Amino acid sequence: DSSVTGVQTCALPISIAGWCVAAFGTRSVVWLAGGALIIDLGTGLAHGANLSALQRRYPTMGGRINAVYMVAYFVGGASGAAIAPALYLRIGWTAVAIFAAGVAALGVLGTFAWRTSLSAEMTESVG
Repeated sequence: DSSVTGVQTCALPISIAGWCVAAFGTRSVVWLAGGALIIDLGTGLAHGANLSALQRRYPTMGGRINAVYMVAYFVGGASGAAIAPALYLRIGWTAVAIFAAGVAALGVLGTFAWRTSLSAEMTESVG
């Protein structure tokens, strides 16, 4: 669905922008708070769009696909929570922000891969 992938395409760059703002959190708590709000907006939009896309793509799988998604979401969050303190202690807050923005950028690449595979499937089913 183009509306869902459109939200996905916009949501993660919003999150990346939030991490760029939050990177200045060492200068002022205002930067940190502003970044947190933008990150929350972007990740919330991406989360909702991802769940919607999965439900549309796999309508018969219902709760099972939600469970797989949420486990992956949790593992990703736990991994980030394990890596971030080490980065912070060794390099500093800016490294944490760059790492998180990089992870979100990987999500953007994943969204484009998802859209490409959907387009290829649609082309095959029509042709």
